[in-house]
Amino acid sequence: IDIAALSETSRADEGHLKEEGGYTFFWKGKLANERRVHGVGFVLKNQIVSRMTEFPAGINERLMTLHLQLANNSSATVISAYAPTLAAEEEQKEQFYADLDEILTIILKEDKIILLRDFNIPKCHKDFRTYLSEKLANLAIENDNTSIEDDWQALKETIHVACKESIGVITRRHQDWFDENNAEIKFLLDRKRKAFCDWQNHPTSSQKQGTFQQLKVEAQRKIREIKNKWWEEKAKKIQQFDNHDMRS
Repeated sequence: IDIAALSETSRADEGHLKEEGGYTFFWKGKLANERRVHGVGFVLKNQIVSRMTEFPAGINERLMTLHLQLANNSSATVISAYAPTLAAEEEQKEQFYADLDEILTIILKEDKIILLRDFNIPKCHKDFRTYLSEKLANLAIENDNTSIEDDWQALKETIHVACKESIGVITRRHQDWFDENNAEIKFLLDRKRKAFCDWQNHPTSSQKQGTFQQLKVEAQRKIREIKNKWWEEKAKKIQQFDNHDMRS
């Protein structure tokens, strides 16, 4: 094995450690004063490390990237991803996929993309991994010489179809704050993503960078307001029912 992606490393901060067995371990976790949960990393053969021009970059405790120079002046970006579980808060899951979205968006079109992931899929859906791998392999063959926007749209549709066909759709009895405001939240995130793509297409433009940063802050603020408003309304309804029961 030359390269392996790790999850649940549970190590603090970011660093690397060279082992005597011929490998170097790179990790990214939470701050030292925070609870040591999650964590991602790479294990690389020392021969590969010695030829690298840059170390792996830790995005957060769930995402890490590695840039490699390949033969014939080609290159690849390897992503180590550790997704939240199905039981995690919707906000955590949305943040993870938003971060992954940004990583995929800024990767150079010429780069090959290798996604090493733990998507925390239940055991009853193990066949999803094989199913998705086949879909992605076909996608790589079909989508050649396309734009970044087209590649990202095709990737999203492929993952969505793979999930729907192999896992199915879960119908919940009760909606939460995210479901009831899905259209507005989608609009905010789409607008932020388009501004990010526009900035990456013109990386020297401070105006486009400023527009993205402004929309990012605005999206975060409005999503928090949507969530808080939803909970306030639910609390009022609960209080009304409680008052009605007391009078009865």
